[in-house]
Amino acid sequence: MKSETVVFKGSKHFVLNDVAEGVFAVISVPGTGSLGNAAIIDLGDSTLVVDTFTTIEAAEDLQAAAEFLTGRTASYVINTHWHSDHTFGNQVFASTAQIISTSTTTPAEQAATNYRCHY
Repeated sequence: MKSETVVFKGSKHFVLNDVAEGVFAVISVPGTGSLGNAAIIDLGDSTLVVDTFTTIEAAEDLQAAAEFLTGRTASYVINTHWHSDHTFGNQVFASTAQIISTSTTTPAEQAATNYRCHY
């Protein structure tokens, strides 16, 4: 397992850690509004993002980082649960990615934002 930091100069909201081949931990920088953490996973023929931060700005940077690291837009977003620091950035990905969450998480997300969810 690697633990090197990948240089991505596009965000003040997080740092990227290369944790395994094609797997990146996206670690929030305190005080930037991103809160929580996220992940980017290169599936070979598609890209998966796990959680999308609280702010649009952090989510836009996350989207750019996913494209930078994998050469593709995210095909999938998985929300681990409904809290805003994991879901409010979903709207940045909604036009290109399938947003996936549990049947328990989805109603809470839909009440907070307007995007398509699949479970």
